[in-house]
Amino acid sequence: MRSLVRHAWLVALLLLVHCTPLQRETTPATLDLPLLGLPATLDPALAQDDLSLLLVNLVHAGLTRYDPETATIVPDLATEWRASTNGRIYTFRLQTGLQWRDVQGNPVASFSADDVVASLRRACAPSTRAPFVEALFIIEGCRDVYESQDIVDLASVGVRALDPQTVEIDLVRPGADLPAVLSLPIARPLPQNAIAAGNVGWQSPERLQSIGPYVFTAWLPPDTISLTRNPTYPAERQPRTPDIINFSLTTDALADYRAGLFDRLALPAEAVPAVQTDDTLREQLSLVEQSCTVGIGFTTVKPPVDRVRVRRALAAAIDRSLLVRQSPGDRVAASSLAPAALFGATEPTGVAYDTAQARTWLAQAGYPRGLGFPTLQLATPDIPEWVDVANAVASMWRTTLDITVNVVPLPADEYEAHLDRTIPLPEIAHAWLFEWCSPVPDLHEWYYAPFHCEASQNHWRRLCGEFDDVVESAMNEQDPTARMDLYRQAHTLITVEEAAHVPLFHRAQALLTQPWVRGRIAPAGGWNPRTWQLDMRAKQKARTP
Repeated sequence: MRSLVRHAWLVALLLLVHCTPLQRETTPATLDLPLLGLPATLDPALAQDDLSLLLVNLVHAGLTRYDPETATIVPDLATEWRASTNGRIYTFRLQTGLQWRDVQGNPVASFSADDVVASLRRACAPSTRAPFVEALFIIEGCRDVYESQDIVDLASVGVRALDPQTVEIDLVRPGADLPAVLSLPIARPLPQNAIAAGNVGWQSPERLQSIGPYVFTAWLPPDTISLTRNPTYPAERQPRTPDIINFSLTTDALADYRAGLFDRLALPAEAVPAVQTDDTLREQLSLVEQSCTVGIGFTTVKPPVDRVRVRRALAAAIDRSLLVRQSPGDRVAASSLAPAALFGATEPTGVAYDTAQARTWLAQAGYPRGLGFPTLQLATPDIPEWVDVANAVASMWRTTLDITVNVVPLPADEYEAHLDRTIPLPEIAHAWLFEWCSPVPDLHEWYYAPFHCEASQNHWRRLCGEFDDVVESAMNEQDPTARMDLYRQAHTLITVEEAAHVPLFHRAQALLTQPWVRGRIAPAGGWNPRTWQLDMRAKQKARTP
C-alpha cells in the first residue's frame, strides 16, 4: 500500500520556524539516511531487522532507554523506579499527562499503567511469537505462559497496575538488569485498545497509535519515509539533535554518501577494503561493535587444561590481530566477552598476546617447550568461517608452544550435543569455539548466564568460586557505579585469574559517518538517532556546489 500521511499541526509548526527572523539559528536539523529495503514490521515485539528496529526506536518509547553516550540506562516513559530489599519486586512510576496519538496528531487515549501491563503480557504470549521473548523470562510467569501448550491466563504474568501511574513487576530472581531489559523494543508499551484481541492492522502507519520522540510525516516505501520530532513528547530536547529524519531510496548508496546526500551509511564487510583505499572515506570509517563475541572456551576440569597456567599460556599465544585481518570488515579484537560499550569508558584488559609469557606459563605448568603435553582437541562447528578461525588459533598454539593440536569440525547439531555437561569427560574436547550474543545492554547477560557455576550454559564445567559470589552480588546491586565495579572484578576473575575463556573478537558493523554528525551507536537494539547531533551549517556548506 502506498499512502501519504501528513500532520497539519506539524506543518504549522515548521512554517512558524521558517517565518521567524532567527531562521539561520532555527533551521531544522535534518538527518538523511538511505532506504535500503522495507521494514518488516512496526510492532516492537516482533522487530528484529535493522530498519524495523530503527523505526520502532523512533516512534515507540520504552519505560527506560539505553544511552550509548554514557553506557547507562536512563528513564524514558518511567520517571523513576525502585527495587524491593530482595531485588525481586520492581516498582515503576510513569510520566503523567501523556496521550496516545494517531497519525494526525490527535489524542486517542491517556497513557497508563494498564498499557504497560497489557503490552508485557502480550509479549509473553506464545501467540505473539516475539523473537526475543527470552529476555522477558526474568518476569515471574512469563516463561510458563510462553512455554504452555494450553490456553493460558495472561494474568499469571507477574506485572500489575497499582494505579494509573504505577506498575509493579515480580521477578524470578534478583534483577538489577530489569531496567535494561525494559529498554528493549519487545518491552515497549503499546495502547491496550490497539493490541486488543481481534484488532488487526494496528501496526500500519495509517492506524498507528504511539508515544515516542518522532512521528511519521510521509510513508511512501520503497521511495521515502519521513519522520518529524514529536513536539508533545516530554523528553528534554538536546541541542542539534534531529528535528526531521528522512529515508530515501538509493540505487548506489556509497556514491550518494560521497555526494553528501546521506549522513551515515552501514557498509557490508566486503566493501571495507575498497573504502580503506580512499583517503577521505577512510577517515570517516569506523567499526561499531555488535552484541556478539566469538571466543574459545576450555573444559576446565579436563587435563591438561584443568591447570590455570596452561589456559593462560594458550590465551597468551593468540594474536587477535591476525584473526581480525582474516575478515577486516566485520571484526574488532576483543579483550572481554561483553562489548566494550557496556563497560563505559574503557574495556577491561584480558590476557595479552605475549609469546614469551605464554612459553613461561606452559613451562611453569610442567610442560617446558611443550614436552609431555598431550594432543589438544579444539572443537568447532563445521562452518567455513569457524573452521578458518580454529585453524588459525591451532597454528598459533603449535608455533608458539610446540604442542600438537587437532581441529575437530562437527555438524551444528553434534556440536551443540558435544558441549552438553552430561557428556563423559573423555569424549569432550579440551577447547572449543563459541559465540555469545545478547540483545540486553547489561553485563548480567554476559557474565552470569554463560559462566555461573550453576547456570545451564556452564559448558566450561566450572566449579563454584569467588567469581560466582561476585556476579550474584551484582544481581541485586542498585548503585550503578558499585555494580560496574563488581562486573569489572568478575571479568578479571573469569578472564585472567581463572582464564576459563579467551575472547577473540567482537562482531562489528562497518559504518561511514559524515564529519558533521556526532553520536554513538549502541551494540544492540538498533540505531537510535534521537541523541545524534548534527552541525547543519557544516552540512549545508558541504552540500553547496
